[in-house]
Amino acid sequence: MRFTIGEVANLLGITPKTIRHYHAIGLLSEPDRDANQYRLYGMAQIEQLQHIIQLKRFGLSLEQIQIVVKADYPDDVIRILLRQHAATLRDEIARLEHQLSLTEGFLDAQVPLSDQDKRSKPVYSSMTALSQAIKPRAGGVSDILLEVEGLVLGKLDQFDWQENYEWFWYNAGKNFIETLQDEGMLIFWMERYLALATMESDDLQGSAWLQELRQSPVRRMLARSLLPALPPIMPEEQQQAILKLLPTLLYEEASLLQKQFLQLLMGE
Repeated sequence: MRFTIGEVANLLGITPKTIRHYHAIGLLSEPDRDANQYRLYGMAQIEQLQHIIQLKRFGLSLEQIQIVVKADYPDDVIRILLRQHAATLRDEIARLEHQLSLTEGFLDAQVPLSDQDKRSKPVYSSMTALSQAIKPRAGGVSDILLEVEGLVLGKLDQFDWQENYEWFWYNAGKNFIETLQDEGMLIFWMERYLALATMESDDLQGSAWLQELRQSPVRRMLARSLLPALPPIMPEEQQQAILKLLPTLLYEEASLLQKQFLQLLMGE
């Protein structure tokens, strides 16, 4: 039996134009033609089309599908391409989840976007308050935390927080330094975090550091340093907004390896 292009299109839920395009780019082999030069499709072409449609459902591009079709060992190529595609999908899911978190954090803060540039910064910013609380007892910790979080805290300062914002950060810093167990280890890992910003995503040294962190009990201390326990000084809804915005903004500014570093900490 032979099928016309319209019959094949209806059978597979695609359009004749799509089938013609696959022929034009060499993705689908040409079938026999009748006396009027109309294409007549047999099961071989229909099975080829089913295979193409299945690969498209996975999200592979036509260029990738062409690589599969022309490969000597297509099953091996499919597995390689799908592993790469799965990694891309995971990155995209993480990016979308991050965008959602950023959006929800902004909504929770209830700050009109049009007013963002009109608000004045606090007299004492979060960075100033943290430094005042930490520096007298651990100057090195103060410097490294502000280097890691400085840009993020500067963005936090732009939101329309209620009074006691500076006092809130001063007490957060004081509480942190009172519970800090290993100043040297904190600085050591924060310096590594900063170094990750300059590394490519496949850097072997960066991967080794992440693996070491994954297995290290120091993760809890690092998580507490980047996401400090906040004292009940401001209204609870304001504090919850900060708790959501701080890691979200930190993640926003991070490189790919730094994002993986933060994901390890946020799991604590």
